[in-house]
Amino acid sequence: MIVILFYLYLHNLYNQLSYMQDQGLRLLKLLNSRQFGQLKSFYNQTTLFNVIGAERSENRHSAFLRWLLSPDSSHGLGYEPLRLFLRLVATLKWGPQTFGPDLYRKILAGGGYDIELIEPIELEKKIDKENKDCIDIWMVLCFTYELEGEEKKYACPVVIENKIYSNEGRDQTRRYYDAMNSYMTSGNIEKGLQYKRICIFLSPDGKVPSCIQFTSMTYQQLLDYVLDPVSMMQMPDAEHSFVESYIRNLGRPSDTANHDFSPLAVSEQERELLSQVYMLDPDLFDEMLLAQYGQGVEKVIGKIIPSLDFATQQLFQEVWDANEDVLKAVVYQQYIGKKAILANLFKENNRDNTMYRVYYGKDRTEVFPNKRLSKAMAACAIFKAYLYIRPQTTLKQLCEAFPCESINSYYWDNYYSDLFYLLPDEYNEYGEPCLKFTAGKHKGEESLAEWDFILSDERLLLLKNGTEKAICVKLWRKGDFDRLLEHVEKQGFSKFIFIDECL
Repeated sequence: MIVILFYLYLHNLYNQLSYMQDQGLRLLKLLNSRQFGQLKSFYNQTTLFNVIGAERSENRHSAFLRWLLSPDSSHGLGYEPLRLFLRLVATLKWGPQTFGPDLYRKILAGGGYDIELIEPIELEKKIDKENKDCIDIWMVLCFTYELEGEEKKYACPVVIENKIYSNEGRDQTRRYYDAMNSYMTSGNIEKGLQYKRICIFLSPDGKVPSCIQFTSMTYQQLLDYVLDPVSMMQMPDAEHSFVESYIRNLGRPSDTANHDFSPLAVSEQERELLSQVYMLDPDLFDEMLLAQYGQGVEKVIGKIIPSLDFATQQLFQEVWDANEDVLKAVVYQQYIGKKAILANLFKENNRDNTMYRVYYGKDRTEVFPNKRLSKAMAACAIFKAYLYIRPQTTLKQLCEAFPCESINSYYWDNYYSDLFYLLPDEYNEYGEPCLKFTAGKHKGEESLAEWDFILSDERLLLLKNGTEKAICVKLWRKGDFDRLLEHVEKQGFSKFIFIDECL
């Protein structure tokens, strides 16, 4: 019998070691790949925007656009960036109507017309006496071209409202449109000169403005059709580096925003690298997401992933933490249509580091005095509090009071049928306590209790007035722990068990 048990132990240990080696090899192939190294280097480069904590500052982005579109800026490209911007505008909603058929064709062709700034590009343009309304980017252009031997000349005020996180204020774009009309009729423009209006609502995801005369433009469109072409033009090294730095800032997941970590736009070269990295091991990315963020990732990937064992989960969490920028960027690109779900998933508060204190009885006695508890320790404290009030409870009654099936999906789906087992009285030749699996894919095989259960003396559960000792499972994912708290409330245990969150 001893020989059989020893063989089973070695067999189980061999399988565990082989499994961990396989996971290590998968990670090695990913993290040491050329593509991953290139992305790591790309995102590790410091930019001015992240140095000053302005990765998602609307004012800083508007300031860059003014520099880019101004013909007298240090990039030395003259009106070329502005011409590219106007070509993009022409392809968007209201483009043909905005420019008219003749100028529209010339704008798309990129020639056959002259352009000049009647007024310099201005940021935070005041449009009312109280200075409550400020247009993010304001300019007035003059287009000149010939049609059938006749010179045509148009004045064109341009408004760019830049929204990254904030939403449009009530009737904000309508007020801006009215301000443009007032400007055109107030004598600011050469008398008799015809005019056109360009109204742009710039955002990461194509927000729709309230005023229908405004056209939605995304940062991705701005990158694809303005910034990328500009980056290939000849300009001084410092200015070229500035443009490249801005492009990198757009594609890098933000580490300063509180509510959205998603990239604003991703260059073609970067998109290709991100896709290549993901295709090295798609399942591995899904599993790392599961390890870090729990079952909520199933809404993103559209499938159910088998739960991970505790050791693998810890390993994948460490890898994610060490390579967060790159891994987030890859996931955002792969699940580009799930940006809103991912942004919510990646919120800092989903990295659940909440600590707890657990009390019991009318006097609110603390189970583990003066200790801030993790989810695992808090769960153990809840069970101990229950037994302090009901010390005669048997193992069967405790399992019925806290059913594994409805509380902890990690263990129920993979290994155990209950959250509690009697303290093992069988040990292998190495002195390690052994359990028998009672549910799941390893049914009937010997298990080491220390892998999945809390074994220290202070955390053992006393049953039948202290005559028996039980152990409880130690892995509690956020969703499972939340279900435990809900169960305590629904079953009325909260009348004598009190749980406080603490910083």
